[in-house]
Amino acid sequence: MPLASVPFFERQVLRWARARSGRELPTATICYVWGRHETRQQALDNPYSRRVRYLVLRNALDPIGQWCRESRDLGQDFLRLFADESTTVPPLTALYIGADGDNTGMQSSGYVAALELLP
Repeated sequence: MPLASVPFFERQVLRWARARSGRELPTATICYVWGRHETRQQALDNPYSRRVRYLVLRNALDPIGQWCRESRDLGQDFLRLFADESTTVPPLTALYIGADGDNTGMQSSGYVAALELLP
């Protein structure tokens, strides 16, 4: 998302963070997550930065220990999560896959296969 589309205060914080880290930090990031008690498709804000927004794909009620298929329209998800800042979908600049349990104190294992990006 163009930096000019980011609200003024957050734009200044992002500029500071970029200068401090020496990295071109993204203006908008979507994290697809598995929640605990949250409902599927629930949108959540990151408690540390409005530049990151979450979308819950699964939760504790979903089965574990088996393969699951996910399919997402990244553009539609972006418009839903960042509608307060943008009405257009910016180009995808990066895709990362990871796991993080430091806030919950939990551990997890996951595998990814047959990842496809379709036009």
